[in-house]
Amino acid sequence: MNMHFTSQKIFITLFTLFFASLLFSTAGISIFLWALFIFFLFEISKELKTQSFKTLAQHFRCGLEAPLLLFGLWTLISSVLNSGTTEDFLICIWEMRFILGFYFLSYLLRKNLNTHLKTLFITLCAMVIINGVYGLLQTFFQIDLIRSTNSHLSAFGNFFRASGFFKIPLTYAYIISMLGFFSYSYALTHTDKKNKAFYWASVTFLFTIIGAAASWTRGAWIGLYAATMLITFLYSRKLALRVFFATTFFFIILLVNPDFRHRALSIVDISDYKSNTDRFDVWKANLKMTSDNPFFGVGWNQNHDLEKLKTYYQKVGITDAGIYDHAHNDFISIAAKLGYPGLVFFLWIILGFLYKTYCNLRHATTRNAKSLLLGALGAQIIFYLGSLTQANFTDMEVNHALFLVWAVVQSLSPRLSLQSQDAKSITKSTSKKLHP
Repeated sequence: MNMHFTSQKIFITLFTLFFASLLFSTAGISIFLWALFIFFLFEISKELKTQSFKTLAQHFRCGLEAPLLLFGLWTLISSVLNSGTTEDFLICIWEMRFILGFYFLSYLLRKNLNTHLKTLFITLCAMVIINGVYGLLQTFFQIDLIRSTNSHLSAFGNFFRASGFFKIPLTYAYIISMLGFFSYSYALTHTDKKNKAFYWASVTFLFTIIGAAASWTRGAWIGLYAATMLITFLYSRKLALRVFFATTFFFIILLVNPDFRHRALSIVDISDYKSNTDRFDVWKANLKMTSDNPFFGVGWNQNHDLEKLKTYYQKVGITDAGIYDHAHNDFISIAAKLGYPGLVFFLWIILGFLYKTYCNLRHATTRNAKSLLLGALGAQIIFYLGSLTQANFTDMEVNHALFLVWAVVQSLSPRLSLQSQDAKSITKSTSKKLHP
């Protein structure tokens, strides 16, 4: 009993630190994730004393083993064929750690998530509110409490692009939007039970919106709005109508500000706005890479190589390119990196997890499960819509937030499956009694 209590305490300490690091520290993300992995190995070693490896392995099955493992394998094969260096191969193995992270976090959350929901809710509210306030200070006053220079907080009209505790505004925008969305799903599922937690969740989501707005990241704006409307509609059509009118009214008010109006209207400016035209150029170059290397791509670490990009810009007739970096689109980027098979595996993974989340949601019987799954579905929508204009999947911090969301979904799957089976058994038993 004492040993179990100690194990629970170690888990919640490490996981809370990892969870908080997602919005506070890149180094912390790695440190506490690997600390959780060591803890996982210790827990598995205890399990193996009481059950066989084959029985234990059944607990890890998610139904998406094929695309996950094929994606990882294809990445390594592409590295060998395109680069052939040990360094590149090892980097690819390191980049594929999201697969390992998903599996061991799923295992740990399946055993511990339900017990520690209150602690994690408090952590979520605290970290999002702090980051929202910090983002607000950054966008108004160009304040950076972490770095000696604030030059990375680039000016935008009369404001600055907030980056939170990170260096890149897009990283900050997508993580605060994805994690903060769980506060919205909590408030949504507790509209009929307006307790103290409901109001804390509502305030937390307000600061989620503030943080995303302060980053001036248009993809996060679109993703957050789309997720809010789709998840609300899925939960309650009547409530979705009210949310639509409220958000429309809020948007009209923001349009009064000329800087916001300029940034919002730039979303549809595909001919003159440089940020948009630069993206079109780098997409053309990456699509040409894909057409020249349709099966294995150019390699996971090669599509943003400076000399390679210059060559492909020349091939598509672009002489004034503004981006010499990643493709700013996960789908185009992965097609260029791994060819069409790699893109198929990637689409299989993301559609598989979306479908799994939706199926789990349909069978959810508790308010907490519905809240978590609606939040997970919304977070994925934010990530994937953002992936159309940003390489979220290769942004380490945002990638970790994604596979944590997948792990939350998977951790609920066995429990929900058992609930469904129990419900069917009860129904059959009742039917036999009524109709002998």
